[in-house]
Amino acid sequence: MQNMGDYHILLVDDNEDDRYCFQLAIGELGEMYRLDCCSNSELIQQYINKSKPDLIFMDINMPNKTGIECLGELKQHKEYSQIPVIMYSVSSNEQDQKASFNAGAHYYFIKPYAEKVLVTTLKKIFQTDWKVVQAIPQWNEFVIDLDFSVI
Repeated sequence: MQNMGDYHILLVDDNEDDRYCFQLAIGELGEMYRLDCCSNSELIQQYINKSKPDLIFMDINMPNKTGIECLGELKQHKEYSQIPVIMYSVSSNEQDQKASFNAGAHYYFIKPYAEKVLVTTLKKIFQTDWKVVQAIPQWNEFVIDLDFSVI
């Protein structure tokens, strides 16, 4: 893992258990990662107005506004359109993946069941310098699955 300075990460997920597991996994990566969480899509705009993150992980299935709808809104906003967003979902549905890709997500990360797999995958994700504008990958490299064939 490269040392590229402190990272400010925002996780948007309505599931308290998923937020907790993600927090534990980020904690294993070291002190250079600061994680903040939003429990629903309605709080994202308010949050990033106060503190712009370097990277957003966003769940798809949330009440009120879906993660894909929020992603679309972020990418339409001039000031926030360059913040990289990784969709983070239990859904392996190709329709969700394509909708995320078309809305401008940088990757689609399927939530693993084991914390160890989450930590390993996050290490791979943070081999990329997310403080530098990153191009969205081609479709065949977009989904991060558990065999680590991506990134």
